[in-house]
Amino acid sequence: MIHPIFPFVSEEINEKLGNKELLESYKSWPELEHTEQDITLEREFEVLNRTVDDIKNLIKILKLQPKSIKIGVADRAKFEVYNKVVGRLKEDRDLSKIYKEMGRDELVKKLIKNPNKLPDELRDYETELNVLKEAEGYISKLFKAKVQVSESSDDKAIPGKPKIEVE
Repeated sequence: MIHPIFPFVSEEINEKLGNKELLESYKSWPELEHTEQDITLEREFEVLNRTVDDIKNLIKILKLQPKSIKIGVADRAKFEVYNKVVGRLKEDRDLSKIYKEMGRDELVKKLIKNPNKLPDELRDYETELNVLKEAEGYISKLFKAKVQVSESSDDKAIPGKPKIEVE
């Protein structure tokens, strides 16, 4: 009962009474367990945070108060190409082999241009689209602008970096 207020005194009393069980202050800290759900939430947060940062930087460069923001998530086909390129880069860093295998598609060129900047994890189309759609209200309140999230087949939209239009 007195442990929260006088922890050292209560430990001394506990020891004098002959109790061998360690009190909380002697126990080690619990280990952090990373579950699959934690990893998924971290990735979802990363998608949202990166997009919000990109919008902030764009607004800063354009020096304007946005009325509307359009976010275009890369289409499913781009995610498939992206994941193939990242998978191949994990196996073999020989870019010429990847070009031969994947072709000289514009997206492949863009991704292979700076292979060290590519994240190791694979990207998921549904996750990116759903996270940004669910966050439309949050982004709208944050920037005081109308926000629209949709799929985009535009070349500027790549997995992990959606196309952003600010008006």
